[in-house]
Amino acid sequence: MRLLFLVLFASSLAHAQAVLVDRVVASVQTRAITRSMVDVRVKQGIKDRTEARDMLIEETLISLDATKLGLTVSPEEVDRALEEIAKTNKLSQEELLKALNEQGYELPSYREALKQQLLAMRWVMRRAASENMPSEPMERATFMEAARKRYLETLRKENAVVVREVQP
Repeated sequence: MRLLFLVLFASSLAHAQAVLVDRVVASVQTRAITRSMVDVRVKQGIKDRTEARDMLIEETLISLDATKLGLTVSPEEVDRALEEIAKTNKLSQEELLKALNEQGYELPSYREALKQQLLAMRWVMRRAASENMPSEPMERATFMEAARKRYLETLRKENAVVVREVQP
């Protein structure tokens, strides 16, 4: 009986077809960005796969550089940010979770996205600390966005970034 099972199992493996589960669409240093990661971003409202892929590349570059700089974001900081988002939007925690689900987010993925945003803000502030930052809020926001783009361009040149075509 055992031999018959092994023969049947081996026979079914011989006829099995390979199925593509996921595909690497980009890599930054040794970190892979996969098609499924891109698809999650598209589900969350990013316009297209190329934009989603590029955002993931930027997040990875920032994360790698932030690690070198010793920057982190604690779970408690993410909790406080979630509370602030709910308060600003006049939502209870349950209402916030419902709104997130309607936008394609589950709480763990939203927490991770929020952590990435907080890390990116901390990173650009650290990188721009030695520059003469404007005091007026609108000028400061423009300055910070320009600084973010400059620093990301430098990181792209310094790191091994391989980009592949993201097929629809």
